[in-house]
Amino acid sequence: MYLHRPRLHQALEEALPEGVLVHAPPGFGKTLLLKTFAEAKGLPYRRTWLPEPGCYDLRS
Repeated sequence: MYLHRPRLHQALEEALPEGVLVHAPPGFGKTLLLKTFAEAKGLPYRRTWLPEPGCYDLRS
């Protein structure tokens, strides 16, 4: 697709998120799911805890 429509390909790349926020109860399997997905796709995996310096409290 990107060979025929380079502008569309560029727009899609710019729209892709740089991270994923997952919210579910403890024990739901969030960590396992995302680590497995990242490994399968060869993507970096970074777990962030809230609150952590530089992160905002999403509840407020």
